[in-house]
Amino acid sequence: MNESWRTGRWNGAVAFVFCATAVGVYFDRPALLLVSIVGVGFAAYPYVTREPPTEFGVERRLDATTPEHGSRVTVTVGITNESDRYAPNVQVVDGVPELLTVASGTARHATALESGESAQFSYELRAKHGEHRFRPVTVVTGDVSGGKEIELRATSDAKIACLPRVSEVPLPDRLVGAGRASAAAAGDGVEFHRTRTYRHGDPPSRIDWRRFARTGDLSTVEYREDRVASVVVCLDARRVAYCRSGDGEPHAVSYGVAAAKAIATAFRRQDHRVGLAVFGPAFRWVAPSARGGLRTVLGETADGGPLLSPDPPDETDDDPAGNGDEQATKLAAKLTRRDQLVVVSPLVDEEMADAIQRLRRRCKAAFVVSPDVTSDATTGAAVGRLRRANRIAALERSNVRVVDWSPDGSLNDAFRRTIGRHER
Repeated sequence: MNESWRTGRWNGAVAFVFCATAVGVYFDRPALLLVSIVGVGFAAYPYVTREPPTEFGVERRLDATTPEHGSRVTVTVGITNESDRYAPNVQVVDGVPELLTVASGTARHATALESGESAQFSYELRAKHGEHRFRPVTVVTGDVSGGKEIELRATSDAKIACLPRVSEVPLPDRLVGAGRASAAAAGDGVEFHRTRTYRHGDPPSRIDWRRFARTGDLSTVEYREDRVASVVVCLDARRVAYCRSGDGEPHAVSYGVAAAKAIATAFRRQDHRVGLAVFGPAFRWVAPSARGGLRTVLGETADGGPLLSPDPPDETDDDPAGNGDEQATKLAAKLTRRDQLVVVSPLVDEEMADAIQRLRRRCKAAFVVSPDVTSDATTGAAVGRLRRANRIAALERSNVRVVDWSPDGSLNDAFRRTIGRHER
């Protein structure tokens, strides 16, 4: 929907007309009355000019949609006057993602466009972990007089997905046991794995008799051993988790979404069954499945939109902090003894740390990936960092491994450090 308004640019001319007319009549000055007639023309000018054109085509291009953390992404915005009239005043403001900042250039541009003419401008964003969707491009077009402007908005599906690079994520029970997970191993089973040279003692039922008849060589068939795990990725998106290390920095939930998606994708690559739980304004649950849509597991709606808002949920009297304890109870009722739990949380309060220890008793194994958004800029921030370190130590003592991840670093390296620390 277009929005239009009068700029008030010619209000001074209207005031001059009234003043000149009043003075001319009061003091009987015909010259002032003649001048006021000229002023009437200026005052009427913005009301007789044609409406500004509103037919514009807008295009946004990104030189990278899945950049590395900290790299620069060049954004180019093009606008075309698709009307049959001259557009004397066109102002364009790109909808920069809320959690990203402009590294160079500007996301604003002003120009004039003939019918069919195009213009473009570019700027650079600094990529940070998370999935960042662009807001609509705002176009403000004005008439020749500058007395009227119309605002237009052009939406797009452009987004920057800056996800941590994770080659292989250990299962919780493997991390607790200081080993790496394997989705499959050779042995007895039901799925063909490979053939190998016959060894004395191999059962006749596993000899490849067809190959023997064809070549005369004895070989043994091995099958894939069924070691598929059921994993639930639980994301802490309560209002209290929307904390950040400083102004202009992404919040912990943005980092958590990126980590949860990378972890879920890695588990699916390893052929594990993956489900999703979200603690937020409301509890969300997607049961573990080997065939379910990855988009659902990654926390997106059916149309590809984000399941979680980049803005913190509003605080209400009934739900002051997201009711983490109540939602943990709901998740505990969903978990089975064979499920393995991966919790992604900044661990900013005791409620979540207590919930994790409760949930650990309901499943086979659990570990935590915790994006660190603490700082020591102030005394209060330093105290918050110390309390978080104490929560991590308490979880480790209860046999819940914590992958302490600084979002400026590699999530892969954070996993390696955790594994190495517990192998010593």
